[in-house]
Amino acid sequence: MNQQYDDWPQWWNEVRRQKFGSETPPRRYEITVPSITAHTWVILDAQTGRLIWGKNEHSNREIASITKSMTAYVTIKICEQLKIDPTQVTVSVSEYATQIGGTSSNLQEGDSLTLLDLLHGLMLPSGNDSAQAIAENFGVYLYFQSKYFQQKIDSIDNDNNTIHVNNPAQYFVAEMNATAQKLGLSNTYFTNPHGLANRLNRSTAYDVAKLCYYAMKLPLFAQIVRTKEYSCTVTNLGQTRVLKWENTNKLLEQGFSGIKTGVTNDAGPCLASHFISRKHSYILVVLNCNSKEQRWVDSCRLIDWVTDIYEKQ
Repeated sequence: MNQQYDDWPQWWNEVRRQKFGSETPPRRYEITVPSITAHTWVILDAQTGRLIWGKNEHSNREIASITKSMTAYVTIKICEQLKIDPTQVTVSVSEYATQIGGTSSNLQEGDSLTLLDLLHGLMLPSGNDSAQAIAENFGVYLYFQSKYFQQKIDSIDNDNNTIHVNNPAQYFVAEMNATAQKLGLSNTYFTNPHGLANRLNRSTAYDVAKLCYYAMKLPLFAQIVRTKEYSCTVTNLGQTRVLKWENTNKLLEQGFSGIKTGVTNDAGPCLASHFISRKHSYILVVLNCNSKEQRWVDSCRLIDWVTDIYEKQ
């Protein structure tokens, strides 16, 4: 497939000089882009956030469990702002969280585990239950910080001054959307913290890549998404059990360093990736590939192409 590109990124100056003897290529210079199955894709420079190349990168569509990248980003940013140590904060799991369908981190009602553990359950096995548990717990805090607090207190137990908040996850999702706007993700909207099918839960390859660009600047996020396996101890009613999770991202075995997989019937197989080469680092997003296996192939082809066109000149 041939595409034509008018506005070359500044860091391609070396390529321009070697190809054309100057930094300015002939207008409408034609470059052959590899043929892949993804309906929409994009590559960003992970150091600057600059767009390198893409196809239909602003096309709005569902992104499945890549949604969890925003869930993790918002959670870690709140921890930074409040100086919360994720290894010291314990999160409890509700019955509702365990009933969320789809991919699971095998949590049970009443489980208690650290926030750090829960973040791994979110991003490695892509636990929808972990996403809901995070949203519920942090949603309570966000509710108390919101302007609706005084007007929307659901009930007060006068015996122990306990305040009950109905559907706290909605306040977390609102924070996800507020964060998307702050980051300039103008074509992104979330309706849940996990990415299960919802026609209103949408983004674009470009917006996802920008989110990943910002998220990878957080050391904890980068550490979690490059982790291949993780185990933790969960307590429940005085009993303990060990949970073990494997990362769904199979490209970690091929030199990639995160970020998130995703698949639903409506979104199709998706993948957001981070790759570090000899000279540069890249953010790559492929959405709606032909199959779950094909997303690995598509991503590798694009990375081989972009590193070849810049780094092997």
